[in-house]
Amino acid sequence: MYYINKTTYYCYKHIRNETEKAYYWEQYKYFRITIVNMLKMKKENDSKRMWKTLKTIIKGGHHELTVNEIQFDINRMESVANNEQDLAENFNPYFIRSIENLVINRVEWNPPYEVNCNMFRFRPISLDKLTTLVHSLNNKMSIEEVLNAGMLKIAIDEIGEILLKLINTSLLTGCFPDKLKTSTITPIPKIINASNAKDFRPINSLPPVEKILEMAVYEQITEYFNSNKLLINNQSGFRKCHSWETALQLTISNFLKNIDNNKFTVTVFLDFQRAFETIDRSILLKKLQMYGVGVLNVNKT
Repeated sequence: MYYINKTTYYCYKHIRNETEKAYYWEQYKYFRITIVNMLKMKKENDSKRMWKTLKTIIKGGHHELTVNEIQFDINRMESVANNEQDLAENFNPYFIRSIENLVINRVEWNPPYEVNCNMFRFRPISLDKLTTLVHSLNNKMSIEEVLNAGMLKIAIDEIGEILLKLINTSLLTGCFPDKLKTSTITPIPKIINASNAKDFRPINSLPPVEKILEMAVYEQITEYFNSNKLLINNQSGFRKCHSWETALQLTISNFLKNIDNNKFTVTVFLDFQRAFETIDRSILLKKLQMYGVGVLNVNKT
């Protein structure tokens, strides 16, 4: 058995403690400089970088998925998956069933609408615009697809005309190809050592061609809504130069105003479960028509 004397032991502890202090001090300086620079620069996507940095500090964010026993509850029949094949075969119906259950429990609501004259029509895009959209794709997107974003950028000069015809046909007819509706779902654990299917968040990865069509639709719809001032000024979600920060500033401003006027403030915060997947399409289509988006533009979507 190996023994060390007290002097050596205390010397080791001192060096260890000083090393840890130096490490944490350098880590502190790194994160401080990073955050300060992001606050000063105020570039687009800085909010994403900021959140990613903060998650690193608090040791949050996504956790690596390992193959362990995961409990599923589908149709009230419990099952356990403990290998990759079983996990894939169980997760897919579980996520589908979870959406169906939310839709079944949804309260029916048929608000009155006034349908305006159709004003908006999708316009075909040019080959230059298509090329710009393709090169704006993230190379990390759909890396497991047969035709991923990186390959699409390389091949755009050769397949641009064919892809342009597909995109413009969809825009002008209002038809969305069924092949582009199929996504790859990646279950991301919400907590460490997740053991139940409900502890996972489904992340959908759609084909890059679908993303290009989505960006073309988004740009034209956004331009129409902004030019006709159809959105209220307090709408912060999914708008350029707006974010959670503008919504938070408005909320705090209203709080302070009420405090100055000796008024009470009552706030209700809502967090919808699977919000996008459970949207009532009939209501959405009626609202689009109310804003002047014709039926042809959303045909068979």
